Amino acid sequence: MADPFSILGVIGAATKLIKTASDLCIDFKDAPAEARSFIRELQDLKTVLSETHTNLLMNADFVQAFEGRHSALLAQVVGAPSTGTSHFMSTCKAELESSLKELRKKAVEQLHRHCQTLNSLVAIDGAALGAGIMNEVKAFRDEHRDEEASRRKALVLDWLSPNSHSTQHNDTFGRRQPGTCRWFIETPEYQNWARGQCQTLFCPGIPGGGKTILTSIVIDDLTSRFHDDSDTGVAYLYCNFKSHDDQKAFHLLASLLRHLVQKQPSLPASVQSLYDNGKRGRDDVSRVLKSVAAAYARVYVAVDGLDELSRDCRLELLPQLFQLRDECGISLFATARPLTDITDQFCACPWVHIEADKNDMRLYLEANTLLLDMLIKKPDLRCEVIDTIVKAADGMFLLARLHLDTIKGQLRIRSVRKALDRIASRSTSNKRNSYDDAYDDAMERIEQQSEDRRKLARQVLLWIIYAKWPLTTMELQHALTLEPGDRELDEENIPEVQDLVAVCVGLVNVQDGDHVIRLVHYTVQEYVERTWHALLPKANSIIVHVCLSYLSMAVFESGAAESDEAYEDRLRRYSLYEYAAKNWGNHAYGNPSVTRIVVDFLGRSAILEAANQARVVSRLQQKTGYSQSFSTPVHGLHLAAEFSLEAPLLMLLKKSNCRIDCQDDRGRTALSKAASWGYKSVMKILLDNGADIEARDHDDETPLLFAIQSIKHPENATEFLLDRGADIHTRGQNNATPLLCALGAFCPSVALCELLLDRGADLEARDDDYDTPLLRAAGNCDLPYEIVELLLDRGANVEARDKDGKTPLMLASTFHLDETVPKLLLDRGADIKARDQDTKTPLLCATSSDYLTDAIISLLLDRGDDIEARDKNSRTPLLCAAGSVEDFDADSAVKLLLDRGADIEARDAMGKTPLMHACKTSKAVVELLLDRGADIEARDQCSRTPLLHAVSMRHQPEAVIKLFLDRGADMNVRDIYGLTVLHTAAIFQVPSIIQLLSDQGADVNGRDKRDLTPLIVASSNGNVEAARLLIERGSSVDLTDDVERSALHGASDCGSVDTLRLLVQHGADAEARDRYAPSTVEARDVFGLSPLWWSIRTGHPLVSEVLREHGASDYDASPDQDETAPVSREEGVKSQCSEKICDVCTFDIFLADLDSCRHCDNGIVSILIAGSNRTTSTNRLQYLSISPSLTPLPVYNTRSLLDSVDNPSDSNSLRGSLP
Repeated sequence: MADPFSILGVIGAATKLIKTASDLCIDFKDAPAEARSFIRELQDLKTVLSETHTNLLMNADFVQAFEGRHSALLAQVVGAPSTGTSHFMSTCKAELESSLKELRKKAVEQLHRHCQTLNSLVAIDGAALGAGIMNEVKAFRDEHRDEEASRRKALVLDWLSPNSHSTQHNDTFGRRQPGTCRWFIETPEYQNWARGQCQTLFCPGIPGGGKTILTSIVIDDLTSRFHDDSDTGVAYLYCNFKSHDDQKAFHLLASLLRHLVQKQPSLPASVQSLYDNGKRGRDDVSRVLKSVAAAYARVYVAVDGLDELSRDCRLELLPQLFQLRDECGISLFATARPLTDITDQFCACPWVHIEADKNDMRLYLEANTLLLDMLIKKPDLRCEVIDTIVKAADGMFLLARLHLDTIKGQLRIRSVRKALDRIASRSTSNKRNSYDDAYDDAMERIEQQSEDRRKLARQVLLWIIYAKWPLTTMELQHALTLEPGDRELDEENIPEVQDLVAVCVGLVNVQDGDHVIRLVHYTVQEYVERTWHALLPKANSIIVHVCLSYLSMAVFESGAAESDEAYEDRLRRYSLYEYAAKNWGNHAYGNPSVTRIVVDFLGRSAILEAANQARVVSRLQQKTGYSQSFSTPVHGLHLAAEFSLEAPLLMLLKKSNCRIDCQDDRGRTALSKAASWGYKSVMKILLDNGADIEARDHDDETPLLFAIQSIKHPENATEFLLDRGADIHTRGQNNATPLLCALGAFCPSVALCELLLDRGADLEARDDDYDTPLLRAAGNCDLPYEIVELLLDRGANVEARDKDGKTPLMLASTFHLDETVPKLLLDRGADIKARDQDTKTPLLCATSSDYLTDAIISLLLDRGDDIEARDKNSRTPLLCAAGSVEDFDADSAVKLLLDRGADIEARDAMGKTPLMHACKTSKAVVELLLDRGADIEARDQCSRTPLLHAVSMRHQPEAVIKLFLDRGADMNVRDIYGLTVLHTAAIFQVPSIIQLLSDQGADVNGRDKRDLTPLIVASSNGNVEAARLLIERGSSVDLTDDVERSALHGASDCGSVDTLRLLVQHGADAEARDRYAPSTVEARDVFGLSPLWWSIRTGHPLVSEVLREHGASDYDASPDQDETAPVSREEGVKSQCSEKICDVCTFDIFLADLDSCRHCDNGIVSILIAGSNRTTSTNRLQYLSISPSLTPLPVYNTRSLLDSVDNPSDSNSLRGSLP
């Protein structure tokens, strides 16, 4: 390797030469007059070499930066001796040493050339290193963006439904016997369903027949078939009889939605909107589910165990599933026991009856009997066991498993034969008795175990059967660990999971995915509840004692955890904490034997606070401080009322220090809490003991208002309080009356409203939102229409108006999903011609709705609503429908209006046509309008065509842009400001659209009326990806606008470091300058202002630092005072603009083709003068919004420019957007 320090020899020789020349003041032989210049040149070259040696070659950071990369400089200077630069160094040193004897200019010139070579090598390295770093930064940024998108998606999915059922599917499928159920997959019924030839397949089966295993195989078959097909969605549900509280129709629909969204690469806009609005009601989820399902070419939905849902849940879920099938074309697969209310729903579709196939059962038994050494040694006996069990099981897989467990429990051949005889003798019994006999055998085996194992088995079964939710293994382990008197958890006393399973002799198993311990089948619970019915009170008493002992441990005596981290640490360390806190009262309900321990617990304030924290706080919350969102102080009286614990409540009331109307931090009393749950008996106890029936909380709510909105039995609770003297005319939060509260209650009902009206409720009372009961009811699509009918029967004003001037008919047309309520209102005399404050008719309200219900639109048109009516923004029903939110039915509504004669070229106040509005909905609407002859080159008041509008939609799919281009839309169109499609795409950060348009030939260097290029626009908005694409496709980084501001100025002003680095990287080669010429980063606009000046003024220190790194000096942070620069901003503008200048604001009127400036207002001059002193970004934007043409500040306000035309009612809506 060459000597890395050879450059030092050159430097040393140069130093001696300089000293000799200075000392002698000798002249060159060839050029005596240049001695002084020679010394100065020699000193400069020595400096270059010294800096190269010190800052690069001897800098470990520099060498490390090129680790794994090629360095031109290091390869030449520290490389092999044969490199050109190493040879140069040797030659230089020799010539300089000879120059000490005979000074010649030739030696210095040679050295100068070598230094130029070094500079070139350094520049090459800098460019290579910069490119490498940019690629790494881009990769890191892409990875970070993907991670952030995944995190946001996971957050929304968990918000939608914490339970995806995937864990249960993986566990169930993992327990199947390979090779089983092939008979079903090969049936014509299944094959036809899987190919889409029929939409519904119902598979009823007896309990234990293998329906759940079969469902898991169906799901696996579908996911395997369509794994790489992004146009096919698969969603599934596993229903569980133990999870009725978590498996309401809403939860199940949300879980299906989660499955379909999970497969998509990004969140659909409708789901993001649902999350942003915080709406998660059944109708909202159902609507979005339909929208997402319709986006797939095919969707399969599998539902296992419909019979395990509550009857009310089935009655609500099945119509929703059938509606999905009929409207979105989903393929539905379902299993259930043959219950009449289920089978009646599937009478018109193909059925396949499910029972265990004998060959499948043999496969299972053959595989599992191989695990028994006794049977391996006795092949004949093994065959006899298999034959006997297959015959006795009679198509029930569960029964075969239970019989096999009986055989596994035998230790001798004789006992095996006895067990087989017993199994065979029972095979003639009915199926119900067969299960009972099998469970009897299991219980007998449990009783034959040792005392400790027998006791543990009973405890395990007791907890699993009587727990209020499925327990995890850790929850159950902790429940079985604590013993009476323990104040701490004894880690050594925690039983092993395998022991919990083993002692129950096959009656329980563990689901691996979520570590939940469950009964092997719901028939086990039915058996235990029949045979252990006398144990139920004792079981709940045992659980209460364990829960309260657990919550009373020393760790909880300090009260509630004071931070999220401390709370989460408690949940991790004490697995039973949350279950015990949420459910001790449910187990204590109706159990007088635990009264004493409950009263003692309710008297311990610190422990109550810790328990109440876990009872109330939801771990699904994401905001910081969520663990503190519970009421304090915690009163034992309140908890007794909330859990309806009458005996403990009476004992607490007898205490001398009991305050019956004590309040929590929200001002609520025990009576209010009892009323909110509808506990009539508890309310009676409290009122009999002097509770205030009109006590108000901090939201002005009384017990009556809580009772009306109660979860259980609101009619009974409300009637009871009214009978006890509650004020029917009381007012609560938002000045709402009891009747208004009833319309927004958890369980609104006709009976409740009728009760309140019978007791004198005011039918026309208004709240602070100016709603009457009829207005509230008409605008709530979740209310039964009979309530609206009741209010009308009682004389409600059908023409009442809310604060926005809307009538009940308008609200019903906006928010309802069918025509029932609008039709009822019209039949009762509602005015079809009424208009609200925005001059909207009922039809305009319906077509502006998120739902766009065809039936309502048809009804209103049939009843005489004007199809060409216009609102205050001059929008017709077709304009509203075309521009409605993204909805899978939008094209249907548009088609309906067109078929009824709507004007396809109608224009709103801004000159926009339905086609322009449709650009923000869906491709289907755009295609429909184009097929019906909509003008593809129509222009609005800003001279924008539909293509320009489509490009301006930030979330618009490329398919819409391609559709316009395929239909011949002019890609070179410009609006009144000269903006092209590329300018617009650059504003709205749509890199993919930029790529599409530039590939189609759009001019990447096109200029608008201010000479702005797409690159300047993208840079001024910090759109680095857009800028990168434009540069790659030939956009020049050196072009400037009419005030000589370049893309670099824009990036500096908006504070985008990434964009700035990109521009500097691509501008270095484009502008070759010598070392004395101004660099790119020093370029000034017509006001004498450099990029560094703008970065400092707008408060972007990182940008300033980057500019300094690339040569900008602090001198550039001051305006240029050159005498050629304008003396004021106004003069600078006037020197660049046309003759048509507004006298007030000097706005370039010719840009808008106006004779006078319509954007000026009073005070403009003083604001202009004050503008130079403003430094904050907020004031900077205000300055821009008043006079955009007077300043080179950000060229187009990113979102407001094109969105402003959607708000024509504001005469100043274009301020801050004009160039």
